[in-house]
Amino acid sequence: MARRGVSSCAGALILLALLPKYVQTQPSLAMKLLQAAAVCMAFTSATVVNSLTAFASLQCDEGDVDENTGKIIQEHPHLAKGKALGEFRSSGQLGRALGPLLGERLHELPFFFGGSDIPLACASYWTFGPSLTYGVSAVAMIGLSASMKSIAKTRST
Repeated sequence: MARRGVSSCAGALILLALLPKYVQTQPSLAMKLLQAAAVCMAFTSATVVNSLTAFASLQCDEGDVDENTGKIIQEHPHLAKGKALGEFRSSGQLGRALGPLLGERLHELPFFFGGSDIPLACASYWTFGPSLTYGVSAVAMIGLSASMKSIAKTRST
């Protein structure tokens, strides 16, 4: 499901890359592209984090279980499910919080767009335009989706 969500994100980015070409000439088509992109992004939002959390929970060692009572006899402290999932979700939240802050600070370095006042997160969009930015992002998502196939196979064997 996570792979389908990432593929849906790639589809949404492709639709957003096509959107500027039709805004002036065919506004009704542009609106339909925007709506389709929103549906794809909603599917991405609903599937990726939830699926990855479920996959992370399957990677946790539950410890030795007593066959009679079903209770955990000995639990490895570093692989306890609650702790592992807490760390997994916390690192995701930390990345979402620090990403824009780091992007904001990196643009002040002189080798990023001549030290301009454009935040790094927006620099590509305003420098190269939405079509190229969304197109490159879609290619990155397609690459990520393709690499996720090997990850899914590791658990099933």
